[in-house]
Parts: sequence; structure tokens; C-alpha cells
Amino acid sequence: MTRRECLVSLLGAAAFAGCRSLGSAADRPWRLALNPSTVSRFKLPFAEQVRVAAAAGWDGIEPWLADVWAAKRDGTLKDAVSRAKEANLAFVNGIAFGTWSADDPAARKKGLDETRRDMELLAEIGCPQIAASMCGMHAAGSRKLGTAEIAERYAAVLDLGRATGVRPLLEYWGLSVNMNRPEDAFAVLRHLKRDDAAVLADVFHTWKGGGEVDAFARFRSEELPVLHVNDFPRGADRARTTDADRVWPGDGGADWPRIFAALAKADARPWLSLELFNMSYQQKTPAWTAETGLAKTRAVLPDSACA
Repeated sequence: MTRRECLVSLLGAAAFAGCRSLGSAADRPWRLALNPSTVSRFKLPFAEQVRVAAAAGWDGIEPWLADVWAAKRDGTLKDAVSRAKEANLAFVNGIAFGTWSADDPAARKKGLDETRRDMELLAEIGCPQIAASMCGMHAAGSRKLGTAEIAERYAAVLDLGRATGVRPLLEYWGLSVNMNRPEDAFAVLRHLKRDDAAVLADVFHTWKGGGEVDAFARFRSEELPVLHVNDFPRGADRARTTDADRVWPGDGGADWPRIFAALAKADARPWLSLELFNMSYQQKTPAWTAETGLAKTRAVLPDSACA
């Protein structure tokens, strides 16, 4: 049985909810997704992103809402969804940038409205989750919010998630004034005490924000549905390193055994989604980038279950 056949027989196209009935994390296969940022230089339309991810052998794709909306407008969205279904490629999580956390009430309302529309579109294509970042409150000069304030604003997004059936994942960015470490996300989730609250974790952003990957162990398994896998250059200056400097998993300074040990303590096997912005990896073809990224991601896995 191939890795894909193993995944399909156990999980079908389910992204998160299907994991719960499969026992402990050690009994579940790792599920690998391609974030199209990794091939962004090629400016592929959404249906072509799906084709490239499926052809390379990925289990899922983490679409950007801008690309999904573009496909909706030009009439190719149904084709993209059909391609994904034929290839057993799951839509894992939508990358969005609604300003739901903004201080200005008008901007916050606009951000919530945008997020609701994004959720409705993701529900249409069968994508169960959406990124909920602190966009609008991340840049230098933004007011530093307290845990309770962030929790209150995130709760409004969670309410939208209940209404639309798409779960918002609280995303931290290492460069952000607000929410730049997994420890910050953990504090918000514990303040809320809601079963639908969860975090979108990221290896690079954990390092960039000065957080610790050991913090992953503090979450409950269902609170870690997606982990962005990427790496940072060895010996890099944290303050000067940007998203564009991310490197393949295993080619940088991240401690992968420690990362997977923390996930094991949480009994979590999140989707591992490769999210890079490194243009030096996008000089050949989309297929080469997608295939190389999959090989690099598989190489850091702690076991060969369903390989």
C-alpha cells in the first residue's frame, strides 16, 4: 500500500475531525500539505496549484483566499475542486488576512465581514479551517493588546466559525507586535476555554518571535490541527531574518527531534504544511519545487509510518 492509499483509507478527505477516532497520535500517519506560497513566483492559478500539489504527491493543499476568490471570479473554481477530489487532495486551511483584530471599530467590522465571506467560500469548497492572524495589529506602532482583549476579538471570529462550519485558527507571527509566539496563543486559548479554539503553529515564526517549540507540548492535541513547517538559516540574525529567508525543513537550525517530541507530548499529529517564500527555490519549475519540498519535508519526519 502506498502512503497516499494508506492516508485515504484511514482519513479520506477529512482534515481535522477525522483524526479523533483513530486513537493516539502514534497510530496516525503524518499528513503533508503544500502551501502555495512555496511556488508563488510562478503565479499559478488555483486549479494549477491543485494539479501541481497532487502530481508531486502531497496529501493536501493550504490555499490562499486571494487565489480561491480569483478562481471563483473566472469560473475555474469547480475545476479546481474536481481536480482535488479526483486526486484525493484535501483542502486543509485557508490563508486569509481579515482585520478582525483591529482597534478601530469600523476596520474591525470590515475585517469580520471579510472573514465571514472567506469562511463561506471555504465551506463551499470543503475546506474546514481558516487562518486568523492579527493582521492590522501586527506592525510597529500598533497598540499592544492584552490577552483578554485578543481573546474577546478572537471569540467573535470563533462565533463566525460556528455559523459557517469553518474553524478559525489563531495565527501568531514572529514579527508581530501582538501574538508573536506560541506561548501567546496558548494564553489566549486558556483564557477562552472554548473547545473550538485552536492555533496555527509555525516553526519559523516560533523562532523569529523568540518562542520555544517546547510550548507545543502545552496544547491539547485538538488545538494543534496545522503546523507550518519551514526552517531558519543556521546562525542567522533573528532581527534581520525575513520570511524570504526561510529554508527547506532540515536545512536550517530548527531542532526537529525536539519539535516532534513536543508534538508527541501533546498527542498531536497536525497537518504539516510547507510554507516558504524563498525565491531561490523557485528558479526551475513548479513541479521541481513541489517535489523537492515534499522530499525535504518527509526527510525530517520522526518515523516512516505509511511511507
